[in-house]
Amino acid sequence: MKTELINVSKQYGQTQVLHDINVTIDHDEFVVLIGPSGCGKTTLLKLIAGFEPLSDGDIMMDEQVVASVHKTIPPNKRNLSMVFQQFALWPHMNVSKHVEYPLKNHQFTSKLNDSQRKERIEHCLKLVGLSDFHKRYPHELSGGQQQRVSIARAIAPKPGLLLMDEPLSSLDAHLKRDLRYQIKEIFNKERTSFLYVTHDQSEALSLATKVIVMNAGRIEQVGTPEEVYNHPVNSFVAEFVGGHNLIHGEWNDNHFEVNGMHWHKEVTQHFKEEGIIPLKPHELSLNDNHGIKGEVVNILFEGGSYEYTVETDQGRLKVMTHDHRSQMNDIIYVNMK
Repeated sequence: MKTELINVSKQYGQTQVLHDINVTIDHDEFVVLIGPSGCGKTTLLKLIAGFEPLSDGDIMMDEQVVASVHKTIPPNKRNLSMVFQQFALWPHMNVSKHVEYPLKNHQFTSKLNDSQRKERIEHCLKLVGLSDFHKRYPHELSGGQQQRVSIARAIAPKPGLLLMDEPLSSLDAHLKRDLRYQIKEIFNKERTSFLYVTHDQSEALSLATKVIVMNAGRIEQVGTPEEVYNHPVNSFVAEFVGGHNLIHGEWNDNHFEVNGMHWHKEVTQHFKEEGIIPLKPHELSLNDNHGIKGEVVNILFEGGSYEYTVETDQGRLKVMTHDHRSQMNDIIYVNMK
C-alpha cells in the first residue's frame, strides 16, 4: 500500500508542532522516522493512524483520502496496524488469542476458516520466536516477549502499513539487538510497508530502506541510510545522525583550510556557506605535532577501538582510533586522516 502525506500540518492551540510535511511511503518500503524527543515524530504517526485530526493538508492511502481538514476516516477503517512503545496487551488473553484477535476483527483481513487462522497464528509466532508460547498470559512473559506478542498481533492481519512507535525503547541493549534483527527479518518475509519511529541512530540506520530526519516539526533530510549518514545536508543531520564533528575554517571549492592544513571533502553548499566541515570521529586521527591542538579530556574503550574526546579551540572533538596511544590530560593534535 502506498501512503502519502501532502502538506500536512498540526497545531495544538497556538503551538505549531508539524510544519508542511510531505512524505511518501511506497509499498515494500521500510521508512524510519528519526529525530530528537519532541520533534513531532509520534504526532505524525498519530495523524497517519487516525488518532488525531490534522490541521492542514491531506493523507492518502492507495490514492484515497483518509484524512483532510474536512474528513477523517477512523483508525479501524484504515488498512494499518500499530505497535506501541508500551506493550498494550490484554491481561485476560493468552498469546494465541492476542494474535487471533485481529484475524477476526481487522476490516481488511480476508475471512479465514479455523485451519487457516491457526496456520497464520503459528506463522506469526514463529516469526517472532514464540512458537512454544501459545498458552502463556502476559504476566508470564518478559518485557521482550510481550513486545514480540505485540508485533505478532500487528502483522497477523497483513496490514498495508505497519506503524511502530519506538517499540524497543523500554528494552535492554541485548533484547534491542535481538528484536531489531527479528523486525528486519519480518519485513523481509512479510513485504509490507513499515513506518518506524525512533530517536536511536543505530536502529534507524540498520533497519531502514529510507530514513526521514525530523527536527522541530520539520523534515531536514530524506534518503537512504547511506546517504543520510555519509552525506548530511546540514549541521543538524550531521551531528544527530552521523555524530559528526563540526570544524570551522574556510572553503575554496572542495578544499577546506584550518590551522594551515588543507583538507579535501565533498559537502553540500550549506557547509560551505557556514564555513564548516563535518567529519565523523573515524575520519580524524591523533598525532604529536600537527593539526588542531587540544587536551585529552575523556577516553572510552568501545571494544575494538577507543573514542577520545579532545578539548580544542574548535570545541570538543571526538576521535576514534584503534590504538591506545594517548592518556588523559595529554596535549595532542587532531588531523584529518
